[in-house]
Amino acid sequence: MLSSEANKGLILQAGDPLHWRRHQLLTNTVQRLATGLGFHCHPQVLSSTDVVRGPFARLQTPARARERLELLASKRPEACLYTQKVTAIRDAHRSLRHGQLLVYVDLDAEFAGCRSSDLLQSLPATAADGSDCIIIAQDTEYIVHTGVLAIAGGHKAASLLSAWDFQQRRLGVCEASADQISFAYAVLDWLLPGYSSRPEFERCDGLMEGYRNGIYGYLAHFNSCFRNTLLREARLVAQVNRSAHGLCFLPRYRRPRLAMHDYSDHYEAGDLFFHHRKGDTGNLGPAGRKRVVQ
Repeated sequence: MLSSEANKGLILQAGDPLHWRRHQLLTNTVQRLATGLGFHCHPQVLSSTDVVRGPFARLQTPARARERLELLASKRPEACLYTQKVTAIRDAHRSLRHGQLLVYVDLDAEFAGCRSSDLLQSLPATAADGSDCIIIAQDTEYIVHTGVLAIAGGHKAASLLSAWDFQQRRLGVCEASADQISFAYAVLDWLLPGYSSRPEFERCDGLMEGYRNGIYGYLAHFNSCFRNTLLREARLVAQVNRSAHGLCFLPRYRRPRLAMHDYSDHYEAGDLFFHHRKGDTGNLGPAGRKRVVQ
């Protein structure tokens, strides 16, 4: 549980006008959360002018992926909404004072807890190694979920966010996993200075290159490489030990979990945030027409 000093802060949601309209029911739950916590709620409308849009990676052909990469390369990085998201988080974090907390929530995630206080009571103050949490996120089997994040004010978190912003712009990936991938790279950049010169990195980065060119299966290989090879170097490879050095990545077996989906990482009653799948799956959470049946 976070200390009372962190019990003031900012809740950020950022997205383009289309997604603000589409997810109004969900964003209402986050606004009520902010009110209950006494946090400032900061809704940020991202620029939708000249934005590169496209399908989720698994729906792309290699030819379409190359076309999108060339289109992205011809524009500023901000043409990618995921780059705008990372920049918005970094900018909002600059406004925090020491002891304050930034909570970022994607527009397609709703607060599903019973009480606003459930959130702060469930967030850890320290990692497994005793270090103070600088960023709290839901872990997954491979790389960390970036749809809901709790970030402490201060220069340490600012350094990690700077690495995230750099990697998001460097990679040039702009689809539904883009910010999670760049965050994975940022974690390595932050934990292991000079890692990019290692043979292990070159192998994993080569897999990412295949993914960037539209071969979706390479993402799973990259995830495994990130987990099994690179994180071993930082001693974060095991699910029970991916909470260290101020990185508080909450394991999937820990209840309540921070943020889960209605697919793949299945939402259960009691999870703090419910991340909706795009479209009507018939399994909508508390803000929708149905609850997930347990």
